[in-house]
This record gives sequence, C-alpha cells and structure tokens, in this order.
Amino acid sequence: MIKNIRLLRRGLQLLTFCWLSLFLWACGEKKVEIEFLTSKEAAQFLVHEDEYIQNMSLFDLNATFGASTMPSREQRIEHYENAIKDWPELYQKKINAAIAHLNEKIKDLGLDYPDKIPFILYKLGDSRGSAYTRMNAIIWPEDFMLMDDETFNRVIAHEFFHVYSRYHKAQNAKLYAPLHYQQTEVLTFPPALNELRITNPDAPVVNYAIELEYQGKKQFFMPILLAKRPYDATKERWLFRYLSNKFLAVDISNGVPSAVIKDGKPLLMLREETNFDDVVAPNTSYLLNPEEISAENFSLWVVDAHIPHKEPVDALIEVMKTLKR
Repeated sequence: MIKNIRLLRRGLQLLTFCWLSLFLWACGEKKVEIEFLTSKEAAQFLVHEDEYIQNMSLFDLNATFGASTMPSREQRIEHYENAIKDWPELYQKKINAAIAHLNEKIKDLGLDYPDKIPFILYKLGDSRGSAYTRMNAIIWPEDFMLMDDETFNRVIAHEFFHVYSRYHKAQNAKLYAPLHYQQTEVLTFPPALNELRITNPDAPVVNYAIELEYQGKKQFFMPILLAKRPYDATKERWLFRYLSNKFLAVDISNGVPSAVIKDGKPLLMLREETNFDDVVAPNTSYLLNPEEISAENFSLWVVDAHIPHKEPVDALIEVMKTLKR
C-alpha cells in the first residue's frame, strides 16, 4: 500500500513537471522566424496586388517596370523572376546573424509580430537601391550584403519595424503618437503632383498629419515623397537621385485632408520652414514620415547607437510592448 502511494506521488510529480515544462515552453519568449524565398517563390509573392501595387503612381510604374501602365500579372511575374535571385548560403548566414542580434535585443519586450517573415533577395542594380517591405516580407538588395555589421543590423531592425507596424496597422496611431502625428482619411493628391508622386512601399498611403508652425501660424502638414523630375532610366536609374521629402500643407475637415492651394499651386514646405524639429525631436535629418521616423528610432535602439533625443524612442518602445492582435 505504502509502495503504491509512493509510486502515485512520483507519478503526480512527474506529470506536474511535464505540464509545467509544457506551459513554460508555450509561454516562452517569441523569436523572429524567417524564410529565404527562391526567385520563383518571391515572384509569386510579390505579384499580389497589395496596398503598394494598388497605389503605384506613373513615376513608380516607370521606375519599377519601365511602363506607363500596370503590366499584366504574367508580365510582373516575369519581371520579378528576372530581378530576384536565390539566396547564397553565405548571405543567409549574415541575415541569420542579424536576426539573432534582433531577437536578443527584443526578447524581453513580449512583442507581437508575424509568425514568419520571408526574405527576398534583389539582384545588384535594382532601381530602388534600398531595402523595403511588401506585406510581411523584407526585400533586400544584394549590394547591402557589403555593409558593416552594425549598419547591417540597423537596417534589418528598421525593416522589421515596418513588418511589425503593418501587422498592427489598425493601431498605428498609437505608434505615431509620440511624434505628435494624428490619423486622417487617405490624402487625395492634387492633380498637379500626381505624376511625380513616389509611393513608399513601407507606407503606401498618406493618412497622417502633424500640426506645425509656419510663418507664425498653426498649419497642418502631411509628409509626401515627390520626384524632382520624370523618371528617365537612360539618364539616371537610381530612384533616390530623384526623391525629395516635402511637407504638403493641408486643411482638415471631419478628418478629410485637402491640399492648400496658393497662387494656383499646392503649398509645399521643407522641414526647415516649420518648427518640425522642436515638435518631433527627430533622430535623423532627412525623414518626415512617422512610419520611417519610428522605424529609425527603433533601429537605433536595437543597435545601441547614439540617440540624441531619447524620449520619443523610449515612448515608442513602451507602446510596442502593449500592441496585441
């Protein structure tokens, strides 16, 4: 009888240990998981008509596909298959090392993000010339593999943030609140700017505004990307040589923004013409979009870089801890 009781107790202890181990495993820290897509897999992924494809401008079409109208699905697949390459093992190791660094940094935050993040490798010479995201995937240019480790880790973290924020798109207003941006309806670009509009794949629509001082008065502005001239691959292929960051002055009525027109033209501003730096306390000198500023703040935090303005970074991290789907 005593022997049976001892066996029963031992069995209960073992069962309790197993359940506790299973509970701790299930509740353990979540890690960023990635997968490396082949060129054919990537082409099938990128051909999806996501928010970026739906909002491409004439400039975007010219720069991406060399076309003035949206190519057919078959033509886009062919384009992507030609532009994308399979991942060499050496490249995979460097990406995995950066992801390991990211996981170590965020392990105690309890962040909620997609279960798996695809990585797509663009061949040398992609006209965009930068890393960016589509849906839950990170598109990585081959020439970025030459970056030093700290810069590499920082860009990985920057792009991860875009995937994270898109995963929480319904709560983006909380992410951008430390920067004093507020959500509006999607901006309808004035016809005078439409042909030179550049669509940011990481923030395909313009629907956040900020109130700043301009010439001694309060005015709402929305950050936009414009090309300095029409795209011409025979003269210049790199998109960033065309790009300019501008503020578009807007009036907002019932949440709907409309461009301010002055002397028959949309009123455009440089950040230096406003008190943007005083309001936002940015840690970069060239970003205006709250999505990009937030991504850069997060990436600086991940690599423990010097941060001139820590308050918006700390506020962002605290918000990120709370977002769940």
